[in-house]
Amino acid sequence: MYKKSNYNIYIGNVDNAQIYYNSFSGSVSSFDSYSLNFLNNIENYAEDTAKNEDRDLKNLLYENGFIVEREFDELNWIIIHNKGIRFDFHSSKIRLTIAPTMLCNYKCYYCYESQATKSKKMSDLVINQLITYVASQMNEELKELYISWYGGEPLLALDIIEVISKKLMDLCKKRSIIYKADILTNGYLLDYQTAKLLCEKYNITNVQIPMDGMAKIYAKRKGVKEDTFNTVIKNICEISDIMKVHVRMNIDKDNKEDILELTKLLFVNYGLKEKIRVYLAAVKNYSNVCNFIDTSCFSNNEFFDFKIEYSDLLKSLDVKTSLLTSIRKPSYMSCGLSRIRNLIIDPDGNFYRCAHLIGHNNQTVGNVFIGQMFNDANMQFLNMEIEEKCKNCNLLPICMGGCYFEKMLNHNDSVCRERVARLQHDIMLSYDYL
Repeated sequence: MYKKSNYNIYIGNVDNAQIYYNSFSGSVSSFDSYSLNFLNNIENYAEDTAKNEDRDLKNLLYENGFIVEREFDELNWIIIHNKGIRFDFHSSKIRLTIAPTMLCNYKCYYCYESQATKSKKMSDLVINQLITYVASQMNEELKELYISWYGGEPLLALDIIEVISKKLMDLCKKRSIIYKADILTNGYLLDYQTAKLLCEKYNITNVQIPMDGMAKIYAKRKGVKEDTFNTVIKNICEISDIMKVHVRMNIDKDNKEDILELTKLLFVNYGLKEKIRVYLAAVKNYSNVCNFIDTSCFSNNEFFDFKIEYSDLLKSLDVKTSLLTSIRKPSYMSCGLSRIRNLIIDPDGNFYRCAHLIGHNNQTVGNVFIGQMFNDANMQFLNMEIEEKCKNCNLLPICMGGCYFEKMLNHNDSVCRERVARLQHDIMLSYDYL
């Protein structure tokens, strides 16, 4: 006995077929008139009298999530699965985001400038206690440790990255635990030799580099000289054969034309079409974090409109990888940092639930000396519930109520991170690649 999934989303028509996406499974399928009629009448399906081809079609629809067993409650499964992921003290994977320093060689006017100029590097005492803390979390169930290097500009503390990486890799080797790592950097110090060192010796295989436009706009927004832009572009080109490079395009109303031009520069002029991935990130004016003019920010709808325009550009340039990764898959999680064992660690060894809260002493959730504390700052993230309006949305599995930090700022009202119209647009654009 079966029924249609609540998460089937009509995408559009291709030739004589209709395209549907299922946000519960992440599947995209085309339906001719017969298969669509079969789907719409699945509750009348009888296994004992069904033709062999109908049994095969039923199995295909079931495997791809377009139909479910009649008694199966998808929403309740999502809620329980989400809680199970968040509160799993014995998860097989831990992800720690470590800021070895909050010092920075840039002065981005929407970032942590006031905090970063006063910050220091992680001390030997904190380093050693960090290793002790991580070792204490290595229970029998742990199979993978994933480290994300953060800042500030983490490469200003390359020596600390090397020390901590070696110690953690040694711990993992002794316990047969997989060790992986990535880094978020402005890219200025990430030349070929540095990338080679990080990748080959310390298994830092992925890098995220934020960009804000072409040289003039980049320099203005980043508080650096214009030739800094050329250095970063040169580094992106040189390291793209060594590391997986993800270029985050920081976007608002003031630089959108520059972002389009920069995208063409990377993919057309420098031939990085399938060697790097690009994606958009809206610049937000978070209270007590950013210090730029709020009128420059996109509204949610304006940002989604620009994402559609940006996808059109990627399609025109035949940039397959970046376009395909814009189609979101179900994660059943709003943010990986809401998992109970995943934490952000600052240079003083303090724990946080969100990168936007680094340096806010009232938002610490423990430290490397005493471990994790289940205080109010921690529980406001761990206890975040799915709102009723989100429970009725067929995008829930890929959105999960949006960013917890934004929700906190929005008086606990969820901020949508996806639109059906954008999803329809990108899947139709990408259909030839699927």
